[in-house]
Amino acid sequence: MRIDIYMFITQISAIALTILGFQLCGVHIPRKEETRRLRTARVILAASYFILAVPAYAELFTGGEYNRKVVAVFTIATAAYQSLLFTATLLTFICPRFVTRRRVLIQTGMVTAAVALFVPVALTSDERWIFYVASAAYVAQLVYYTIVFRRKYAESLAQLEDYYDDDLHGQLRWVKFGFYAALAVGVAACISSGLPSAAFNVFTIGYIVFYTWFANRFVNYVAKLNYYLPAVVNQPEEVQPRMAEITDVVTGDIPAGDDAVRATSCRDVSAELSTATEAPVAVGLLSEVPPEKLEELRLALEHWVAARGYIRQEEGREQIARELGTDEDFLRWYFSTRMPQDFRSWRASLRIEYAKELLAENPGISMNTLAREVGFSTRSNFYGHFKRITGETPAEYQQHITSGR
Repeated sequence: MRIDIYMFITQISAIALTILGFQLCGVHIPRKEETRRLRTARVILAASYFILAVPAYAELFTGGEYNRKVVAVFTIATAAYQSLLFTATLLTFICPRFVTRRRVLIQTGMVTAAVALFVPVALTSDERWIFYVASAAYVAQLVYYTIVFRRKYAESLAQLEDYYDDDLHGQLRWVKFGFYAALAVGVAACISSGLPSAAFNVFTIGYIVFYTWFANRFVNYVAKLNYYLPAVVNQPEEVQPRMAEITDVVTGDIPAGDDAVRATSCRDVSAELSTATEAPVAVGLLSEVPPEKLEELRLALEHWVAARGYIRQEEGREQIARELGTDEDFLRWYFSTRMPQDFRSWRASLRIEYAKELLAENPGISMNTLAREVGFSTRSNFYGHFKRITGETPAEYQQHITSGR
């Protein structure tokens, strides 16, 4: 048996993938109806890790005396299955209702039929065009998966942001990175069999790092199921998007829009809520809203602001509505017809005003700490809102304070 760097790295990869596969099998997911697809995805993901380890074990058992052609054939076949498994897994994370058994079986059947046709022909023929056709088919598979993933990623991000009324691109960025990284690994695997051993060693180390990272991300995802699942297991609600427009036609009002968003501090929020209830009542399903109900919500919002409820993260609009003693539809309608801006922009304004207060009290506070303190999930979201509302970045505002402005 040939003992060298190549064989050592191959052995490490086989052991690492096996351990990660068992780690995924041991991840506890609550047995509920809404987690059924995720539990299936866990099994599929663990199986893909074991599949990845098989070629490495086979090479170890043969002492490294392998046939380059055989390796190339089975690498393409394995890459096709890996693309299917990882795409299905990642789509389950962000859009579980889309990943149905029927879709998975159809895709598996198509990949299996293609592999069953390709492998025997490629092993018994010396024609290079067979590999060219297989490579083209694999690229077409990746293009199709990319189109589907991009569409579903955008839909899921919009659904998550609608549920939490916040900018949450950073929360799903790891899913997008995981998809494109897995795609790159698959492409690199297909061309790696023709590379020198040194280059193949680098590739092997790289994909071990990636699959280790991905397994840990899966564990982290499961740990935050209560955050993701409520937003992604339900289909987006059919909200009445033209309610505000109908109101504007009847009353003659023109919506302010995002460009007219003004910063709202805790000191003037009471006045804003008071004047909001003076607007005429909209026509439609909510045209007969009792004045006392409007007043109750106005007071509840005042108390919510006074208690700094706007700095709490990971609260969906439904949960916030319950805290305010109302329901999600009425809260949405109230902000679309009675407030100068929607709930997300209004809450962001409150957070930025509070951030300015914290900066005035503690100019040396770090931006990461400040973003968390005022309720933003990521530093980039905090920077974006701060710049849009104040016209300058938090760092610039901080510098003005420390310079005595």
